[in-house]
Amino acid sequence: MSTSLIPAFRFVFTSFEKFFTRVHIIPKNNTPTLILHEKFTRNYLIIGRSLSSAANSEETEESSVNCSNSNNKVIEIELNEQDLIESFVKGSGNGGQKINTTSNCVDLRHIPTGIRVQCQQTRSLQQNRSIARKIMIHKLDNYFNGDLSKSAVKRDKIKKRETKRRKRAKEKYGNKQSEPTDDTENT
Repeated sequence: MSTSLIPAFRFVFTSFEKFFTRVHIIPKNNTPTLILHEKFTRNYLIIGRSLSSAANSEETEESSVNCSNSNNKVIEIELNEQDLIESFVKGSGNGGQKINTTSNCVDLRHIPTGIRVQCQQTRSLQQNRSIARKIMIHKLDNYFNGDLSKSAVKRDKIKKRETKRRKRAKEKYGNKQSEPTDDTENT
């Protein structure tokens, strides 16, 4: 795949309409790196390219880190501290004057994906930091793994259990349970 790189643009579209490519420029070892996320259906492909080599040649070599989910493999999510921007802001909501005067609300942003998490569940800053990171891992898992993420698998398992329970109840009681009873018919 060859795309001409123009640093002023944040988004680049491929020749196919159904493919969407998002461009993020991230500094890595003082060398800017370009990461492309290609989304086709629910599969993600991350390709790393160096901007310096991309500027010199029309077609660059793809040093691809293949993270596509086409083989139904779950991608393990690891948080890299260099990819996070963490800031502490004053909280809001219930809790009186104390919540408005202390900066214990954690605002965490993942630079490559742009996902943002805010956590203000406890009064402790350290607990809020760890909770925010857990939420960030959960959101990144949903972003990269889609239907194979832990929450989607759990949701499917609960859905199957409910379907099985309804089927057993229907076999046991027939359609009596699904029919609404109307007590006003006799009057």
